[in-house]
Amino acid sequence: MSGMAGGFPVWAGSAAAVGWLTVRQLLTRGRLLALGGFLALPAFIAFLYAASDAPLAPERFLARLCDGLVLTTVLPLVALVFGGAAFGNEVEDGTLFYLVMKPGPRVALVAAKYTATATVSATAVALSVLAASALAGQDGATLRTGVAFAVASAAGAVAYSGLFLVLGLVTTRVLVAGLAYIFLWEGVLSALFAGVRTLSIREYTRTVAVALADLPANVLRADLTLGGALLGIALVAGVSLLLATYRLATMDVG
Repeated sequence: MSGMAGGFPVWAGSAAAVGWLTVRQLLTRGRLLALGGFLALPAFIAFLYAASDAPLAPERFLARLCDGLVLTTVLPLVALVFGGAAFGNEVEDGTLFYLVMKPGPRVALVAAKYTATATVSATAVALSVLAASALAGQDGATLRTGVAFAVASAAGAVAYSGLFLVLGLVTTRVLVAGLAYIFLWEGVLSALFAGVRTLSIREYTRTVAVALADLPANVLRADLTLGGALLGIALVAGVSLLLATYRLATMDVG
């Protein structure tokens, strides 16, 4: 059948190749060096905790570490660096035209880029959390807390990656725009107005962690239900995919 190879559309193979190429483009030595130390920070702090005689229970320490550092800073910044660069190479060197001329629907191209970016971001942050968990303690409660935050971070990476991928197609100052979202919207405004938190990826991520970790409310709490948080993440991901596809279809790539 025309346009088919091995039972799959030709463009499916092209999209898979784009996704794999995106992973290689994202994992440059410069980015790995810049983010490596940053991603190692939770584990380093957990090591200092384990080496001390701190009276705080390990699962409570880990929850506060992940909530106060990983979800608020490490996760969004890692996703910003990778998500903002998803189309960065093609935009900067003028090869975006050749990319969009590949066979197949543009939504498949965007989905391939999105999947690659979200996978890289989710894996990096989840491993950072699990390393911190292993150093903080090996008991069941600490393990459960670590897994909860690792899963929540991966879910949050999906939403953040979509948002920052769109920003990378809309503006050349994606880092500035992304930092404004992270520190103004999710930081300042979310702290001042409860309604803003319901539209915050950070709150969606925290809610997933709260539901999975099952810690007392005085240790970790969220304002949303698990279903609401998962719906929010899904909506951000879906809308981001649609907006990125629309932007790619309407922007001047010549």
